[in-house]
Amino acid sequence: MTPRINEAEAELPLDPSNVAICASTRVRLASSGSAAVPLLLQAWEGHPAVRHGVIVTLGMMLWYADSTGRPLAAEDRALARRHLLRAAVAEESWLREAFVEAAEWTHDPTYLPLVQEVDRNGPISKKLLRHGDLLLPAELLASLREQFDVAVEEGWVDDAGLARSVRTSFTTAAAAYQMHDHRAARAALTAAQVNLGQGRGRSVRPEAWSLLSEGIALVLLRSSTV
Repeated sequence: MTPRINEAEAELPLDPSNVAICASTRVRLASSGSAAVPLLLQAWEGHPAVRHGVIVTLGMMLWYADSTGRPLAAEDRALARRHLLRAAVAEESWLREAFVEAAEWTHDPTYLPLVQEVDRNGPISKKLLRHGDLLLPAELLASLREQFDVAVEEGWVDDAGLARSVRTSFTTAAAAYQMHDHRAARAALTAAQVNLGQGRGRSVRPEAWSLLSEGIALVLLRSSTV
């Protein structure tokens, strides 16, 4: 473990009931990356009153990892995304609002379809769209692949064969972007979109269809403008 992470751990609050309540604590936790994940999980499980702050902090953590290189292991990235997806479709309105706040922090336009389900005409939707204009298609696809993997883990796509097919299409598209072959990438992404559409309402939950199909459309749109 690096000295940087050790220093971050030493600065973390020890009481889970106080986790992620104030802005300064959220920043400390989010910028600590993986070192803060166990404390956030403990707070989530044992102290429902701080769950809003936990969700927001997880969104902040994704931003710190992507924008400043703070340490965040792959399994912790998946955990953060999984909690954000759960919050996006939670029965409690305050958790859905926490998701929107967290999505704003991520700067990740692939969250846009779920944000619009909660706050369609709000400023955060416009902000995420602007962030999408700054990313290359391959970067958007990388985020979408993470969303897809988490959606499968959450049972949002519960057909193993369909999941394998879509994952293969995403892998093909990613390789095509590396070779600057946008035509092949578009073909692979279109195939993924068609396959997801065939499972819509059966093995593909409505939220998954919205998240993934609109995410693919966003990647395709960027492909046509770069």
